[in-house]
Amino acid sequence: MNQFENILPVESIQERDVDLIILEELSTDDDFCSWFINELGLPEYHSTKGVLRSITGYGLGETDILLAYQSEAKTIYVLIENKLDADFQDRQMERYVERAEKYIADGECDAAFVVLIAPTLYCENQNNFESYITYEQIADRLLFTRTRKNIIKSKLLRIASEKLRRGYQPVNSEPVQAFWHSYYHYKQEHFPNLNMKKPGIVPQNSD
Repeated sequence: MNQFENILPVESIQERDVDLIILEELSTDDDFCSWFINELGLPEYHSTKGVLRSITGYGLGETDILLAYQSEAKTIYVLIENKLDADFQDRQMERYVERAEKYIADGECDAAFVVLIAPTLYCENQNNFESYITYEQIADRLLFTRTRKNIIKSKLLRIASEKLRRGYQPVNSEPVQAFWHSYYHYKQEHFPNLNMKKPGIVPQNSD
């Protein structure tokens, strides 16, 4: 039996990892871009003009991924918010819309759209973003191509989706916990007036 068959290639995925997967696909694969735009019901895709990650603008926060593409004679901007399991920030959707409106007003594009990419469970349990595409949809699309690099990307997106479904589980680190217990007792003996909470389980961030 192949020892790799039942082992995940990575333990967990972070949002920035998904950002880079999407960034690469939108930057290098016209077929993926066309599919992506079609799934979102946006103006027909002709060619990519540029893709940027973590772009701040107008003092209105950050766009996770900014896609600029050509649709006939028009330049279209797609402002993409990527969410794995974090909550929305204050007025996050509204600030996305305000940035999109300013891009149009400044003549940088002819039209701009705001979309969310996230696991299905996340998308279906939020009402901030009306337009979204799920990790699972993207994973299916990548798997459909049957190339080796896209198969592994599809697996990574599935792992990300499972991370949200499972939720965060704190992990008790016995060596760290033993250290803090020793430190606490030393403090109590030698510095009894020093304010310090009694240690309990010390979680390790699995990300």
